[in-house]
Amino acid sequence: MKSLLEITTSILLDCGMLCGVDPSRDCLTVTRRFEDEGESFLTISLPTLASGLEKALDQGYWSPALATSFGCKRSLPRFLGGFFDQVFDQKGAVRQLTREVTQSIWAIRQICRVVSKLYLPAKKVRVLSTLSKFVDVEKEVHDHVVPEIHKAAFVAASRIIWADIVSTGGNSCSLWDDLKPHHGRGTTAEGIRGNSKFRFASWPSRLDRHLPYSEFGVSSLHNPGVEDAVQSIVYTLPRDETPVKVCAVPKTARGPRIIAIEPVAMQYMQQSLASWVIPRIERLGTFTSGRVNFSDQRVNSQLACLASSKLHYATLDLSDASDRVSCRLVNLMLSGVPDFRRYVMACRSTRAYLPSGKTIPLYKFASMGSAMCFPMEAMVFFISIVSGRMLRSGIKHPTGREMRRLSRGIYVYGDDLIVPTSEAPSVVKDLEAFGLKVNAAKSFWTG
Repeated sequence: MKSLLEITTSILLDCGMLCGVDPSRDCLTVTRRFEDEGESFLTISLPTLASGLEKALDQGYWSPALATSFGCKRSLPRFLGGFFDQVFDQKGAVRQLTREVTQSIWAIRQICRVVSKLYLPAKKVRVLSTLSKFVDVEKEVHDHVVPEIHKAAFVAASRIIWADIVSTGGNSCSLWDDLKPHHGRGTTAEGIRGNSKFRFASWPSRLDRHLPYSEFGVSSLHNPGVEDAVQSIVYTLPRDETPVKVCAVPKTARGPRIIAIEPVAMQYMQQSLASWVIPRIERLGTFTSGRVNFSDQRVNSQLACLASSKLHYATLDLSDASDRVSCRLVNLMLSGVPDFRRYVMACRSTRAYLPSGKTIPLYKFASMGSAMCFPMEAMVFFISIVSGRMLRSGIKHPTGREMRRLSRGIYVYGDDLIVPTSEAPSVVKDLEAFGLKVNAAKSFWTG
């Protein structure tokens, strides 16, 4: 198999032929810096140059500050200079987007990002830094206070939107009968895998108050031996519950992805609730259908392309998205659907066990690893934007018709948000009011 250096060099030569650029000096630079810096040049340094290009296209001109690890000549980078000369004029302004220009933009991104997303183990120092950031964000979530004016609008919007979701296809009373518990594909905090997950040794007592083991942990009370299992199950108190297990999994060389592996009983019921609520949000909700998506990314990807060419929409990316959604905020969001809120909070883990051996309380709602993480965070993002529109419109008690209007033009897929360009600066402020953080390097709306 070809080495990463050979792959990058081959793509560089192909792009040179495509764009009519001589890449011989660029190939020498790649080889020299690879020898000096190793794979980190290809996986970390090169992608920063692509990010600089994207930001330059957004703001309309190139600035040397966008690529600090690459030398510049007449303000443009020397490396890939032939390609950059086709994209920017001598003053650094973006040229008119002809076929030649767009091909060079494509080429620079191909060269710089070809190995940026490889699943590589990050260096230990980067892993420790990411884990430290996980703890720091937890403190920020705990300390953040949502302004009262935003909180009131958030609750008002949540009540209408969530009442519609929970009552869709029936009523809230049908939730109990519709739940179909099942396990996820991965491991659990206890290290239990496969069919062994169905042999519960314990069941949290606070979970049992709302989602009892006798109803959901066994197939049928009439089966032989089940009654003995119900009587022998250990009901753990909150202080004795197994915490989520925080771990770092390979993402890119820049740093790992932090996930939290859930205990077996919690995972089991989280999957049940997620399977019940996600279709209602995604396909049946009056205000969310087609706007909040989990299984189909095409809506957001097509709108992102439209945003780039027509500038009608802004694309926003959130940093540490799931880790910045507080439990208090989710609790507030679900205040209008108390039955559903009780189930959601009952199967939420409250503590986390860190790789250092320390156990900390969780102030976020959930990390990646919980089946309820994505539906709850997506709804928090969606309602945060809707409630911001309410404030700017002076609406305190919206009607269903007004809520339909306020919901238009907002699209959520994970932590990727699309909103009308004219509202982007205001939406950023709205999200920050709720303790969320917009990643400026990956958010675009001006070019």
